[in-house]
Amino acid sequence: MRAEAASAPPRVSTTAAARRRIRLALLLTGLACGPAGTATAGVFADVPDDHPFRPFIERLYELNITSGCATDPLRFCPDEPVTRAQMAKFLLRAAWGSTYAPPATAGTRFLDVPLTHPFVRFIEQLAAENITSGCATDPPRFCPDDAVTRAQMAKFVLRAKYGPTYAPPGVANPSFADVLPSHPFVRFIEQLARERITTGCNANPPLFCPDAPVTRGQMAVFLGRAFSLLSGTCRWPQLPRIYVPTFGASAIPFNQTAVAWFGHLDEDSNWADVRVGANDQELYVYAAVFDRHLWYDPYPTPATLTQWDAVTLLLDTNGAGPAHPTAWRFVAQLYGEPSPQHRSVWQGSPQGWQPSNVPFAAVPGWRGNALNDNSDSDRGWAMGFTIPFASLGLSGPPAAGSSWRMALIVHDRDTQAGPPFPDQAWPPGARAASPTCWGRLHFGLPGWPEPRPVAGTVTIRRPTQSSSLVPDADVGGSTGNQCPGDEFHIWNEWANLNWGFRGDFNIQNQSDVADWPCFARYYVTFPLTAVPANKRIVSATLTLHQFGNSGGPTAPASWIQVLTAATDWSETTVTWNNAPLAHENVAGAWVDPIVVFPGWPGVPRSWDVSYAVARAYHLGQPLRLVLYSADSDYHTGKYFVSSDTGDWNEEGRPTLVVRWADP
Repeated sequence: MRAEAASAPPRVSTTAAARRRIRLALLLTGLACGPAGTATAGVFADVPDDHPFRPFIERLYELNITSGCATDPLRFCPDEPVTRAQMAKFLLRAAWGSTYAPPATAGTRFLDVPLTHPFVRFIEQLAAENITSGCATDPPRFCPDDAVTRAQMAKFVLRAKYGPTYAPPGVANPSFADVLPSHPFVRFIEQLARERITTGCNANPPLFCPDAPVTRGQMAVFLGRAFSLLSGTCRWPQLPRIYVPTFGASAIPFNQTAVAWFGHLDEDSNWADVRVGANDQELYVYAAVFDRHLWYDPYPTPATLTQWDAVTLLLDTNGAGPAHPTAWRFVAQLYGEPSPQHRSVWQGSPQGWQPSNVPFAAVPGWRGNALNDNSDSDRGWAMGFTIPFASLGLSGPPAAGSSWRMALIVHDRDTQAGPPFPDQAWPPGARAASPTCWGRLHFGLPGWPEPRPVAGTVTIRRPTQSSSLVPDADVGGSTGNQCPGDEFHIWNEWANLNWGFRGDFNIQNQSDVADWPCFARYYVTFPLTAVPANKRIVSATLTLHQFGNSGGPTAPASWIQVLTAATDWSETTVTWNNAPLAHENVAGAWVDPIVVFPGWPGVPRSWDVSYAVARAYHLGQPLRLVLYSADSDYHTGKYFVSSDTGDWNEEGRPTLVVRWADP
């Protein structure tokens, strides 16, 4: 049996590579065509144009998830069974991203996977993530050359997608005649069908062929559908994730909820800050919308709620989308007070969204001149959803590590006559009809346990003021742009100004949406090239030096959160409007007000960013961080020293300390 090539794809000429990318783009959009009955050569010599799995196979190659099975000529071997070793690489690259390289390893977990095995890192990482425990325990073995059955594949794919604790719902009446209720993988197989990842191996009668080996071509389709690999912007690794803080039996503290954001701010377009938290009884989702004119319908119907200022909250507790009852659509329109007539809920079904009457709360708020009155500008509005877990059909809170899907859509109308403006969505591209672009909710905060002893340490910060290392900038209510009141400025200029050159920065947020011109986020990027190759990240610490705060020594403390940025950005051009969205929240720490300033370099404040550094390191990327808060109180701004400070305060610049271990 041929092995999946472990090296990078073979080099081809620039012209040939360009032709293949163009051809693949046409295939993925359904525009490629040729003379009827013809089959021309593509990327792989054994995958012609008319191969039914060609778009999926060539997408795997384009994303560097596969390099084929042979190189002269380049072939994929679509009809050969997938081995367990090949599957490990397929799964981790599809789930993490095409540049993912697992941590170095000593090759001691499985007796039949030595350090010299070409896929040892992928196999051991699959085990480290508890997606597999191997094929035998005494002695521990992985059986790397064994073929993967279709039943095994169902469990592997879904655990790689949703996490090692994922358990699909029970099955009363299986869809496939050859998968009985007693089959050990029946729930995973049914979930694969619910998500339209598979339609089985035979239609009449409906069969799944659970014991048949998965071919490489079939695996390409399973991965492509499970992780949305054909999408340009909504592939699974690209989708943002909110790690939901949970507070047990306690009330959900507003200022410690996870924070996210989306939109575009100008006179006719809205911005939204998002907060998410949970306790044992309920999920809380809050959206604060920056909006110049506020309009509601005095006499709405469920069908017209979204034609005015409103928020749609989309949830799916099981990932199957609106064709299944685990999906929910909550809509709440702006109003002066909580109003049953201004909210509605739908549940997923095979026929699509159906009206429901489960209990939930939607509490509105607003700040500005007046509702339904354009005689002067407003500032914005907010909607807080409280969704009891019981309303979602759950007997209790999700288990730690559970993964859901979520999206938010902000609807906007600025006049009575209308029409509504285009929607803004988190994630961008999310829509109620399809879950492909919905984001991810993960219950519980991330950690990075690495017990190996530290073998080396590196400190990363900008060495001189003129250096370009460690670019940083705050956006929005910078110390040079804080809380302006001019209406033209805040709606037309505030969100488009660059403050990357300043020697200090502000981090600020609060619950009063009227004060959004004071809000400020901070971006900083650390290169990780100083960390030697083939190491394991043990821990990493971000340190900023605080020199002041708004509100004086009696101001409230702030829970300042660290998130990772979804994409690169430029220190000289980044603004509130063009700065990257957050990819995921990774850490948080309390920052107190300064009572007595001790002198420069300032008061050090630190965050544990081990998880974020390890993830970036193994993806071969720089560490792109964003800091923001979910504060409620007034006067919560905290002021820090930036990379652009003078060389007299080099010690005060943002600093990352990374500690690593040998394999």
